[in-house]
Amino acid sequence: MFVTNKFLHFERNCVTFGNAETITPPVRPLREVSKDHLSFKKAPSPSAPFQPSASTEVVLTRANNVMPQTPEKLVSIHLLGPISLLGRDDKKLTPRGKKAQAILALLALAPRGQRTRAWLRDKLWSDSDEKHASSSLRQSLFEIKRDIGPLADQILTIDRHAIGLRLNLVWVDVLALAQDTSLFRHLGLSPETELLEGMDISDPEFEDWLMMERQIWFDKAQSLDEVTPALALVQQPQKAVVEPDPVLSLQPAYSLGFLPNIQHGCQSETMFLADYVLESISKNLREFQPLAICDFREISTQTGNPLNVGDTEFYVRTRCLQVGNSMTLTLFLY
Repeated sequence: MFVTNKFLHFERNCVTFGNAETITPPVRPLREVSKDHLSFKKAPSPSAPFQPSASTEVVLTRANNVMPQTPEKLVSIHLLGPISLLGRDDKKLTPRGKKAQAILALLALAPRGQRTRAWLRDKLWSDSDEKHASSSLRQSLFEIKRDIGPLADQILTIDRHAIGLRLNLVWVDVLALAQDTSLFRHLGLSPETELLEGMDISDPEFEDWLMMERQIWFDKAQSLDEVTPALALVQQPQKAVVEPDPVLSLQPAYSLGFLPNIQHGCQSETMFLADYVLESISKNLREFQPLAICDFREISTQTGNPLNVGDTEFYVRTRCLQVGNSMTLTLFLY
């Protein structure tokens, strides 16, 4: 159908057809498109009676119709057994200082690989005042950069408030094992393999953290030790087709989404508590059955209702209210 310009009037955000009722189209947010997904192609030669006069057209495509490749891992961190940091070609990059090693371990096992400076000070220098603890943390960070070399600036994020690992550039054995349970045998692990073997930091807060993490690993190693032999038998070539037992597939029983935390009056020393509670809950739930975690905590509230994001069965949110030295933690389940 053709409409002449005489009856078609354009106004701001609306279209009017003659004397018809004004229709206002909904405003949709622009979707960001990566530069890697833009390719410019010359318009084909005219094959129809009428073609646009523009000589080029913008085509939104993925290169060779292939999804973008994940970044290459620059460093691998082994936490099972003695801590070890390896670069490309298995070059040893493990920091020499015990506190420097402990910082990397704390970050590797942290949610999103990030911890606040206050949280790290509390775990490694709980007996020191803030001034001396901050100075000691800066010294340990200097040792990490010195021993890792130029790669430190690529795998670490450091600002005045928090320190983190770029997990998209770092391979961590504990995290990789959660994605691929076959690594349990491939890496030669067993329930006797100790997490952070030989790690001895004389701080009660770090000792409590390490004891909890080792218990979580031991329980998981025991379950994997029972499952992986059966999986190996299923995967052996046989004459008859054997269907794998769905119980052994370790598929997540359900999914749980972490919504952005609500914090009121929290100071820098207490802002980590909400994340710590969610982390503990997810680890305890995983002890009972496989669980898929969807992290929506960094989704901006401008995107709308977080409950509409993703395909998740349950959502959990933590509210942290601090008034003076009193703190109230509330857990919401949706």
